[in-house]
Amino acid sequence: MLNLSQTSPRYRVSALLRTLLPLLLLTPLAISSGAQAAPELVSPEQTPVDAIERESERQVENLKQLYLTNDAVSALLQHLNAMLRSHAYSQERIVDLEKPQGLVYQLDVSDSRALVVRTSDYRKAGAATHGSISLDLSGIDPYVGYQCDARNRKCWINDPVDETSEWLTLAHEPAAAEKISMAMAELIKRLQKRVGAN
Repeated sequence: MLNLSQTSPRYRVSALLRTLLPLLLLTPLAISSGAQAAPELVSPEQTPVDAIERESERQVENLKQLYLTNDAVSALLQHLNAMLRSHAYSQERIVDLEKPQGLVYQLDVSDSRALVVRTSDYRKAGAATHGSISLDLSGIDPYVGYQCDARNRKCWINDPVDETSEWLTLAHEPAAAEKISMAMAELIKRLQKRVGAN
């Protein structure tokens, strides 16, 4: 038997290819000749939607563990608020993390199961403005989109009611905007289920 550790690297690769090549060539023949194929990862009765919902549920379970709660809505709210704080839109190129700057959002749920969005605007020097809106979730599409504008260095979550205008303005970080959009969709779906259950 040949000791490959004492041969050149080129010969070792060549010997390995000679060993594996017949196996690689036999695999398609075995499948086409009726040999049992490898098991599928997704069962035939399972749809892509089922796989997406299962993955979404897994992510929500991870958030519940992270935020030490048994309530999915509470975990999603805490996660969204953390992401909204860390990706707040500011016109400044250098952001001081020690003091609030730009547009800061805080999400909450009212007693009537509406989504409450509190906005604090620190963009004007010396005077912060605060406001809040309540969003009735009945009848709206939970899958909110997002857009980004590199020239103005911002992203935003689309308004779930008209689906086109800016709703939540964020720093120009498309990956973060996508994650916020997905978490927001999951939150809206769960809140809509709660309203429907009552």
